[in-house]
Amino acid sequence: MFEWLGISAVNPALLWGSLAVASPIIIHLLSKRKFKVVDWAAMDFLIEADKRNRRRVRMEQLILLLLRCLACLLIALLVARPFFSSQGLASAMLADSSFERIIVIDDSPSMQLQSDGKITFDEMKKGLVTFVRDLSRERSRDTLTIRLTSEPDKPTLDGASLTADNVENIVQTLEELKPSDLPANLGPALLAVEKSFEETSGPTNRIVYVITDMRKRDWGNLAPPAAPAEGAPATTPEAAPPESTESNKDQDVAGIIKRLSEKTSEFMVVDVGAEATENLSVVGIVARNKAIVRGVDAEFAVLVRNSGTLTANDVELVFGAGESVEKRARIEAIAPGETLAVPVQFKFEEIGSVPVTVSLPADPLPPDNTRHFAARVREGISVLVVNGDPSSDKERSETYFLKVALRPSDRVRLGFAVEEVTENQFEAMDISRFQVIILANLYRVTEDRAAALDRWVNEGGGLIFYLGDQVDDAAYNTTLYKDGKGLIPARLESVRGDETERTWIHLDIEDANHPVIGNFADELLRPPAASVKMVRWWHLVVDVEALKAGKVSVPMRFGDTDNAPAFVEQGYGRGRVLMVGTPIDGDWNDWPNFASYLPIAAMYAEHMARDTVGEGTILTGMPINYVVDPTRYLLEGTIRPKLADAAANEPTSVAAESIEEGKRLVIQYPNVKRAGFYNLELTTRDNQPTGVLYAANIEGDEGLLVKVNEDEFRKRMGDANVKLVSGQASLNAGTTGARSEFWRTVLIALAIALCLEQFLAWSFGRRR
Repeated sequence: MFEWLGISAVNPALLWGSLAVASPIIIHLLSKRKFKVVDWAAMDFLIEADKRNRRRVRMEQLILLLLRCLACLLIALLVARPFFSSQGLASAMLADSSFERIIVIDDSPSMQLQSDGKITFDEMKKGLVTFVRDLSRERSRDTLTIRLTSEPDKPTLDGASLTADNVENIVQTLEELKPSDLPANLGPALLAVEKSFEETSGPTNRIVYVITDMRKRDWGNLAPPAAPAEGAPATTPEAAPPESTESNKDQDVAGIIKRLSEKTSEFMVVDVGAEATENLSVVGIVARNKAIVRGVDAEFAVLVRNSGTLTANDVELVFGAGESVEKRARIEAIAPGETLAVPVQFKFEEIGSVPVTVSLPADPLPPDNTRHFAARVREGISVLVVNGDPSSDKERSETYFLKVALRPSDRVRLGFAVEEVTENQFEAMDISRFQVIILANLYRVTEDRAAALDRWVNEGGGLIFYLGDQVDDAAYNTTLYKDGKGLIPARLESVRGDETERTWIHLDIEDANHPVIGNFADELLRPPAASVKMVRWWHLVVDVEALKAGKVSVPMRFGDTDNAPAFVEQGYGRGRVLMVGTPIDGDWNDWPNFASYLPIAAMYAEHMARDTVGEGTILTGMPINYVVDPTRYLLEGTIRPKLADAAANEPTSVAAESIEEGKRLVIQYPNVKRAGFYNLELTTRDNQPTGVLYAANIEGDEGLLVKVNEDEFRKRMGDANVKLVSGQASLNAGTTGARSEFWRTVLIALAIALCLEQFLAWSFGRRR
């Protein structure tokens, strides 16, 4: 109605009630009766007085009639709910010509929560479709931009027009949206909105909507920064973080919203999240071993958390590995907030990559009921032994007893895959595939090899030095120790002991709780073990300050007058380094003759080994990085996803790129956005195909469904122009605002008209 004015109504059919305005007129007309005129002399005086008052009475009656007609008209308007639309003369006086509407959608896994048979994300899409169609009818000059938190820098829609011709394309885009496996990156998404304001010039009026389930884990700490103590400076140079660093901005979601609210006509946070009373999550699969070895029981701990508010009873956990028969474990009860480590043992019979999936029964949040693990089954813990003193007589070789300790016989499997090389061979070989490297009586390490070892240990490798008579102490101290800043934890001073082997010393336990030494403390300190004879040894000097600070540890010492360190360890990056002041063979001691030798040598190798079990398991949003050994593989490969979503299983060609000034070749695949398995297919130099398996999972905290406290949120926002609304119906709040309804004005006018009519009727009647 009145399209040229831009005025319409929510219930236009009820405007027919305005015809009731005729009622007062009809009543007024019917009230006029016809009288017979009779002349009467006494009436002449009354007629003369009536003529004088007739004009005033007619005016009073007309005023009352108009007020009654107006009341009928206002009642009809009130029930019809009139509004000003975006077109016409009326809107020009009340609103800008157009709005830029920016919608940020939380599409994280928690948005798949089911409540009363409805999925939060699907219901959100339905509400958005209705919202967009209403806007298209009433605000066709507005534009729409949609950003997903999973892809903050890539708008799904960018300034799409809400015209009738375009609205169905927008609706189709909305209906095709799917929840992602990535966390809700609210900070980066809002920063992308802020950046777009700076880069583009759009309508003067902008409205931002953030549609989210309001999970506390996505919003961080809503508490405002603490005020400094009275009399204290606001900041100190040491404590004050850079004011505008990206990392600080990303973490303070509330702060970004407050900034944006100053640049927008309206900022709305739409809470579409449902409450969940129950939810179980598989938050991790932890391998107890340093490597998954063929034919040896692998021990796993499956971490299950109850993120709901109810105790879960009699829960069945299913462990599936490849095509093997599934193993099942039962959880009797798990209380709210509790995390249980469920033990599972599984024996892998084939070498290679095996996909492992652990699942729980269905509950309101399906995505966190399943977790994946890439089991890379090996022949054993990969050990590189560098023999610094080889011999044609194998029993006199430096590493003979060590290899016996790691591989006692073909029938006894301790889980080690040992490769032995000489010093010259070691200099040029690729070491990235090994978990532990043992340098046995090595003469020296060149600068280039030391740099490679430094990188390898920093990335998690375990390095063991067994020192003997071939060692060049000056080279070790210069290249490896570097005044306490290098790879090895102690400085080599000199060789001590009796060259005639007529006197000897024993070993003393320094750390009886050491995970390796502690198991054999009694055996080493009591006869006959205490009779282990050390006739010569390297005197190692450990920095006292590093020892006090815990950077260096000495689990075992020599029993000489100086009580010199025998075993010295230090953490180095993500790896560890061990120095032993005596050789691993029997030249300077008779330890190989005793029962403690074999298990300590083997257990120390396992203790120091890099943990490779979890290397193939990543979180969604993380890249796949694989270091390629160019001597073994071609430099091109293929990433083949194995996901539930068939459309996402298209293979991608990848190629190795040079990094670190050409020192390493790495295949990088940055697009791990979906949970599931990814197989890196490579080809060996002799044209044999091989695969490296990766498993991607959603973040374990996605199952934490605790919502933001509304009072805390409002307090944090303060007087900022930010509205917090709840429920799917609130998505239409913007449409209602665009219509500019004025029923309240109509109601006030109706009340005034009725009151005025009553007052005037009483006043006019009294005067008559």
